[in-house]
Amino acid sequence: MTDTLTYEQVKEIVESPTPNTVLIDVRELDDFKLGSIPSSVNMPYNSYPNALDLDSEEFNKTFGFAKPSKTENLVIYCASGFRAKKAQDSSKKAGYTNVLVYPGSYNEWSSKLDDSSPQENSLTKLAVFLAVLTIVATFYVKGW
Repeated sequence: MTDTLTYEQVKEIVESPTPNTVLIDVRELDDFKLGSIPSSVNMPYNSYPNALDLDSEEFNKTFGFAKPSKTENLVIYCASGFRAKKAQDSSKKAGYTNVLVYPGSYNEWSSKLDDSSPQENSLTKLAVFLAVLTIVATFYVKGW
């Protein structure tokens, strides 16, 4: 069995979620807030490399969601797959056996966004609008 998933496999997980699969984004919270794969939760690897070693109460308090059980399927991604692989190794050391990595990660996911992803497209359009608005306001205030 391979320990990686393709874009198509992750898309299927997103479109048909199951209660025993947790999609985990290991990028930092600021990156997660800018965009993420739908239904994923954030567990920043660089800030918390041993997050799954925390007890359940501390984990929930730190991350805002229940600590996955060791029997759940963990699907881990980051921006490009590097941190996800490190998080996979750390998860296995913590006793998790069903840990898969999406090596294409968010970079691949976001590159394949289309009109069927209204939430992501709306956030991108909002970010562009706010950037343009900031530039226009700067020109106006400075009298250019």
